[in-house]
Amino acid sequence: MALESWIAHVTRNQSIIVDLMTGQYKSKVLCPDCKFESITFDPFITVTLPIPQETKYNLDYFVIHHNFSKETKKMSFSYKKPSPEDWHKKAAELINVNPENVRMYVLTMHEGIYGAGKAPMSEIVHKI
Repeated sequence: MALESWIAHVTRNQSIIVDLMTGQYKSKVLCPDCKFESITFDPFITVTLPIPQETKYNLDYFVIHHNFSKETKKMSFSYKKPSPEDWHKKAAELINVNPENVRMYVLTMHEGIYGAGKAPMSEIVHKI
């Protein structure tokens, strides 16, 4: 049955594209009431495949200076892979401050508040 269906398709559609880029889907449907089984073979010319896309995220944050000595600012930057260590370094870089002098808190909807500051991020990231 598959061969007959394919020959009928190729006979009507002869081209190099058909030769190189077409195929057949086999569909099998079973009626739950009468148990009749229908099998069909449908030609396709392309298969849809997802194209991987680079995903970027934005991190919005507020810069609050010690003792509120300067105005609080909302800032943001983009990142590809979540990494609190990288966020800490990037935030410090954007405000021109040594990362050792920056204390960062990350607030997430699912995981709570994490703190970061003078020690390496890996040692001090903790759930409050």
